[in-house]
Amino acid sequence: MPARRRPSAWASWSRSTSSHARTRNSNSSSRRERWVTAADRGWSLEALGLVETRGLVGALEAADAGVKAADVRLLGTERADAGLVTVKFLGDVAAVKAAVDAGAAAAGRVGQLVAVHVIPRPHEEIGVVAEDDDASDTRISHDRLDDAHLAQLRVVELRSLARRVDDFPIKGRDVARAGRDELLAAFRALPRA
Repeated sequence: MPARRRPSAWASWSRSTSSHARTRNSNSSSRRERWVTAADRGWSLEALGLVETRGLVGALEAADAGVKAADVRLLGTERADAGLVTVKFLGDVAAVKAAVDAGAAAAGRVGQLVAVHVIPRPHEEIGVVAEDDDASDTRISHDRLDDAHLAQLRVVELRSLARRVDDFPIKGRDVARAGRDELLAAFRALPRA
């Protein structure tokens, strides 16, 4: 098999595990470097960076500083309980580290920085967790709900769905306090088309 060559668009390269790799047509006296691609090693070319702050102002400042500091893609923010907001960056490892460092410094100046972390070459299945879910903000009309499907959902999923349903009888923090039976009864009480 002929040696793989580095694509011209790549800025970095590495040698194979041995210091030189022979090509098919080479003899023992002439050696050439073999370009090893990330795919050869089973690596993803991207990293996931996370900056967690307490409050929205620190998160916005972290996002702004991160995208200005490095060539990264801002995946968005994710809000959690107690005012925690996580900013997510995606890009190559060095760029994500630079973005996270800049974002952490900026968030620390204006808000309360909670945690930072960079995951180099995350497993492909983590993309399901890391990617923004546009459906989470989509409103759902109550005539599209099926009782059999609702009965199979976990309480966490029922609460998430309740927050997205138009005219749901339980509002605000009461949704978080409601149990499974109370949520299912509220879903059944919704008028159907």
